[in-house]
Amino acid sequence: MTDRRARRATRDNVAAPDAAEPGAEADTTIGFGPWLIMALAAALRLPLLFVTPGVDYPFYLSLGRLSDLGFLPYRDYWLEYPPVFPWLAVFAYRFVLLFPPALRYLWEVDTLAPTFHVALGSVMVAADLLGIALVWSICRQLWPRAEAERRTILYAVLFWPIIVALGWYDTLPCTMLLLGLWLILRARAGAAGAVAGLGFMTKIFPALLVPITIKFLPDRRDRVATLVGAATVTLLIGLPMFLLGPAYFIASYRVVFSRSAWETIWAISDGYFSYGRVAPLSVRFDPTTAEYVAYPSRIPTLPLTIIAGLLYIGFWLRPVARTVRNVVLFTAISMLGFLLYSKGYSPQFVVYVLPFTVLLLPWGRAVGYTLVLSAVNFIQWPLYHEWFNQVPWVLGLAVILRTIILAALAWEWLAELWQLRNPLLTLRPSRRIMLVGATVLTVAALALGVTSWQSWTARSYDTSEMKPAFDFAARHDPAPSGRAAYVFTSHELYEAFHPFFADEADFYLLRSEDDGDESLTNPRLTPDGRQATMVAIAREHAAIFLIRAADDWTSRDLNSWLTEHAQLTAATRVGDVDLSFWKTRQVARP
Repeated sequence: MTDRRARRATRDNVAAPDAAEPGAEADTTIGFGPWLIMALAAALRLPLLFVTPGVDYPFYLSLGRLSDLGFLPYRDYWLEYPPVFPWLAVFAYRFVLLFPPALRYLWEVDTLAPTFHVALGSVMVAADLLGIALVWSICRQLWPRAEAERRTILYAVLFWPIIVALGWYDTLPCTMLLLGLWLILRARAGAAGAVAGLGFMTKIFPALLVPITIKFLPDRRDRVATLVGAATVTLLIGLPMFLLGPAYFIASYRVVFSRSAWETIWAISDGYFSYGRVAPLSVRFDPTTAEYVAYPSRIPTLPLTIIAGLLYIGFWLRPVARTVRNVVLFTAISMLGFLLYSKGYSPQFVVYVLPFTVLLLPWGRAVGYTLVLSAVNFIQWPLYHEWFNQVPWVLGLAVILRTIILAALAWEWLAELWQLRNPLLTLRPSRRIMLVGATVLTVAALALGVTSWQSWTARSYDTSEMKPAFDFAARHDPAPSGRAAYVFTSHELYEAFHPFFADEADFYLLRSEDDGDESLTNPRLTPDGRQATMVAIAREHAAIFLIRAADDWTSRDLNSWLTEHAQLTAATRVGDVDLSFWKTRQVARP
């Protein structure tokens, strides 16, 4: 009887809100209830499903299309993902195939990709909305209602949770992590363990719920229920996959440990400045391709793993009070510790951190950390990966800043959990500090932007397939003593040369009326009109470059005019591009 009462007291202590939370004295309701917040969040997300393509969705679609050939994940090929999501992607694709053609192809695009994105993305958006509801529910145990409302609204309108829900699948395991935490706060050990098992079969991160549940629900029955729940769900999902294709199942989990580091301090230390590479999907029918590495690493993975494991054991063993806030703090620190240790980091992983900044930090610090972390993540993607991937130091800067931010967050929460002195609390936001900080950041951003732009331009020039053509133009261009005329007959060539020569030359596009799929009717685009334009160009420029595709028969009139009215000085061919340099005759100029 005594044990039962003690167990009930432990459950009540964890499940009840802390007696004195920050800001508990004020409870002025903003007026937004959880259902209204959810409705507004859904109204923001669902329309975007129809206008955004989804960053990784082409790869997810390829998993579905392999099923047309009879190839299924884990049975016929390995993947870098645990089995839950690949099979979800296949089911979404097979579901879309049931649509009649009028519904299957959106936006007059003859492909399933947009409809597939809507189908699979709807699941991710639903998971994201559930995550918002969980943030609200956990907030209500940590803060007064009004504070919980504005924190939930902040999370609902953040850029990264929205874009991750629309572009990747990490929203799903993130919501499982929050759901498991919510269950722990309600002392539902078995359910929390089951969610941990489901999360582990979706992404590795939610497995952290198991040691957290065992620590904060220390009753023997709770521990057994946690382990049984996690093991049961893991086996129910993993065992059939293993029986379908044991070699592919083992390969799919082996790749987690064998792949090279990416976008972390460890990767930067190795001199690697790209995303996490694994073997192409086309060769994954061979289980041995799971051993592919993007580059040989100098970082000793095993010793680092042992050190990280020992640190976490020490962290786990240190006693802390079993309160709601400490459970959330412990979960947040565990997540940050895993990310700081992990050899890989992708931009979408930010969603595993943002809920905890919203849940735990005082309002000003929550907004500050959230904005800074979001901005650094934005530098990583899309700025670096989509635009500045020729400038490695941009990624290096983002990785270093992100690591500092995560370490600072970990320290803040450790200091609170262990009642340590936290010097970071002295950095309180004020108008003067914010103004000075904004000024410094703006100046630094401008300077780094100019530097990165120059580096990007130089690297793009050096690595372009058109570099011999650029070199030819640079050798003969009279700049800076004079401005040459660059005459193009195609948009593609015009755009290729423009970043490198347009500052000190004049660019002209003299395409024909019928150029590919687009026809334009205008006197300036006729042969006579183009020759008239050439006369005007020759009057203004002593040097002319004619740059055209080698098989462009529509540019013969331009070449003929130059032959009659200018002197050919040099010519070359680079691939399928013809370049010629002409000096105009004296009679052609006034």
